[in-house]
Amino acid sequence: MSLSVEIENRLRHSFQVEQEFGGPQNYAALRVFGEIMKRLDASTGRRWADDLWTFVQFEHAIAHTLHGWRPEGELFKPTVPRLSPDTVDRLGRHMAENVLVQLDFTESDGKDDFAKIKRDLGSLNRGGAI
Repeated sequence: MSLSVEIENRLRHSFQVEQEFGGPQNYAALRVFGEIMKRLDASTGRRWADDLWTFVQFEHAIAHTLHGWRPEGELFKPTVPRLSPDTVDRLGRHMAENVLVQLDFTESDGKDDFAKIKRDLGSLNRGGAI
């Protein structure tokens, strides 16, 4: 394969990855969270997914980061079709408990990405989160 074909393939793949996460902003946010994970692991010598203290520090870092990204303006609860107002009040929890288990991560080429995600989560995939 020529160098120009390799570069083209890598560029195409990078745009596909961004779109898989809902666009470049979502992908960038996830990359920030990944960097926090790596730096916490390196700082403590323990993996955030295996050590409770490091995990709690990760929670704090994510909460602090999200707070810094919080949009300005008035809080307005939308109407979400097919969901009761009570469910909309707890939409984030509803997504975590119900929607993630229904997602279809199967690509058109037949490769089951969802099974890979579940496998890669390892011990994190407990309690039926996904």
